[in-house]
Amino acid sequence: MTTKILIERVVQHGHEPQVLDLMKQLRALCLDQPGYIQSETLRDASNPSRLLVIIQWDELGHWRHWEASDARHLLTTEMRTHLEQDPAIDVFLEGLSAETSGA
Repeated sequence: MTTKILIERVVQHGHEPQVLDLMKQLRALCLDQPGYIQSETLRDASNPSRLLVIIQWDELGHWRHWEASDARHLLTTEMRTHLEQDPAIDVFLEGLSAETSGA
């Protein structure tokens, strides 16, 4: 089942170049991960320090594998030193049914 991950990051003022470089490295590594489909990065129009990354995976297990990987952990740990707060990560599964919606 397709999974979308929303990651919100608030960057410290002046640290944008470092964060964008680390985000590019993360995206480059994702390209070789099983189940990775696509991702996009959005910047808040009213707060340019707030970034939203939307990542699409073919299934939750592939995201969980990447989330726990050493490569991701290394880059996200370095990135946290440039953020105002820990990133907010939300996981969404595509589709609605009584089985998958929790209803």
